[in-house]
Amino acid sequence: MREHRADGSRFLLPASVLAEVLVGVARLGEEELDQRRNQIVAAFGLSVVLDESVAVSAARLRATHRSLRLPDAIVLATAEVLDAQAVLR
Repeated sequence: MREHRADGSRFLLPASVLAEVLVGVARLGEEELDQRRNQIVAAFGLSVVLDESVAVSAARLRATHRSLRLPDAIVLATAEVLDAQAVLR
């Protein structure tokens, strides 16, 4: 991640990933949730909305790769639709 930051790369954060990352902290309360969300947005930028083109691309990926789980298909589809250079995990 540091290499990508150093070369000026822009990060895309699918909204589905934001939701997954915030589940645990959401159990701690609204203040903690807001604080963590702000940290994530500061690090990666605003989240990318799951729209119809991403949904259709994710469906194609899952149809082709049956073992691919939907959350992962959404990440890959977001990268595909937005022409990302790399996917970080």
